[in-house]
Amino acid sequence: MQLIIIKGDITTIECDAIISSTNSELVPSGDIDTAVHSVAGPALTKACAKIAHCEVGSCVVTDGYNLPCKYVIHTVAPYAYEDSSAHLLAQCYKNSIKRAVHKGCTSIAFPLIGSGNKGFSTKKALDVALNRLEVCMRSESGDFTIYLVLFDDETKSLAMLRAKELIDEKYLAFGDDGQVDEVLPVDKRWISLCKVNRPDKNKDIWMQRLADSVGGTLVAPAFDEAKEKIFDCMALLNTITADAPVHVGDVLAADILGTDVNIVATKTM
Repeated sequence: MQLIIIKGDITTIECDAIISSTNSELVPSGDIDTAVHSVAGPALTKACAKIAHCEVGSCVVTDGYNLPCKYVIHTVAPYAYEDSSAHLLAQCYKNSIKRAVHKGCTSIAFPLIGSGNKGFSTKKALDVALNRLEVCMRSESGDFTIYLVLFDDETKSLAMLRAKELIDEKYLAFGDDGQVDEVLPVDKRWISLCKVNRPDKNKDIWMQRLADSVGGTLVAPAFDEAKEKIFDCMALLNTITADAPVHVGDVLAADILGTDVNIVATKTM
């Protein structure tokens, strides 16, 4: 089983099934569910109206119609304030995977369920998603790919931090947008994080991508030491702000986390 974390639009993912978070009446709700219905066409809305109901934490399946997938698995997330909300949110992932396997799927794509109008914080929604998917990867076997499709760079960066806690960093594979680099096995589990390059393959690109989150570049010889703190640095960079004007070459963060690495601006703003 393989987990691939990417930033993108779930309605464009070519896979056997995509998951759409909806409400119990299966009426289009939320940005992602509305987009899914819009791309799939009116036949999807009619199919959902015919089914008419789905319990919280459960799921139902329709065809994908005009989407580039065979099926849409509609799941109903709880509201964050409900009792046992984390458990019910985890059930959305568990039950969706079960239905996908039952339908003969070998690839599925999840959005970050619960992080929109259901009120879960991004951090909480990611924790539930990654922990539940990690359990599925340990318990399932075979050729099966799960995409976790995230909507912005900040969420992707946080997912990288949480994923680091899930498995050993040396087993993480990194690729560019839409392209997944070589995937390394972890006891029958894999995880791929897109949009960043693996540091042992390309040091310069890895470090530059780190700096890109604040529009800068990294200047330092101590790469090996810095590499060990890469995820901590990324978290810190997300908190850095600069007062205008900023000029090319200005140091935005000196000796970040004691690594002898400086973040410098590459644009004048």
